[in-house]
Amino acid sequence: MGFRSLFIVAVGLTLAACASAPPQRNQQSPGNDYPTPQVRCPDCGRVERIEVSQVSGASNGKSAVLGGIVGGVASGSSATGYGPVQRAVTPNYRISVRMDDGRRLVFIQGAISPNLHEGSTVRIENGRVVLLR
Repeated sequence: MGFRSLFIVAVGLTLAACASAPPQRNQQSPGNDYPTPQVRCPDCGRVERIEVSQVSGASNGKSAVLGGIVGGVASGSSATGYGPVQRAVTPNYRISVRMDDGRRLVFIQGAISPNLHEGSTVRIENGRVVLLR
């Protein structure tokens, strides 16, 4: 066998080796169109939406009577009747968070950081949304 024949056999074997090995691809389960994201912080995410609602709570009659008695004693007059029912209006914040692993969660809190807004990076601690940066 001459040099030319040896060269042709070597080129043929090289091409055959390249043709037989299919390119490597990420193996995904059927029906999964999106790759699983690599999550660095399983409790972290971004705020997608914040909704504010006002919740009013009526104080019970006992508190109103006790408040009237204490107020009357302090002012030197007597408290008569129950008086008007006092209502405290407090805000409730409904915070929608897109977690880093793709989940969407909703939290309802009575108070939030003044710097928390849509797009903020947050962490979930003890069931509450906490601003990270």
